[in-house]
Amino acid sequence: MILILEYNALLLLLLQIFVIHFGMGSKPSIDSMTEKLSKAPKITKDGEWLGKETGDISYKEALTFIYFWDYASANCIRELPLLKKWYERYSPYGLKLIMVHSPEFDFAKNKNRVQEALSRLEVDFPIYLD
Repeated sequence: MILILEYNALLLLLLQIFVIHFGMGSKPSIDSMTEKLSKAPKITKDGEWLGKETGDISYKEALTFIYFWDYASANCIRELPLLKKWYERYSPYGLKLIMVHSPEFDFAKNKNRVQEALSRLEVDFPIYLD
């Protein structure tokens, strides 16, 4: 029951974001929605990376899932097994996964602590430090 409530809350939140982003006016065209949704911020090789070797990060031709997380967040830690399953299942079809470590607390900004958490949690994805 709790899982269903969380799922419904997530759907409601996504609907609210969609309405706020595209407005309540006339129905937006597919082209305008695609244009707005396809503008992701650039993640460059020059930033600080941990985890798996990033190689060429130009994922223009691949479906790339960018996951914002914090090793100090219980919710993020609980979601890791699901992310690993998705990646195992869909990476043969071209799915790429980049995790952006975006810490809430100052202690979680320490690069050595992030590296220790990655080892402990057995995370082997490219990690961009925010």
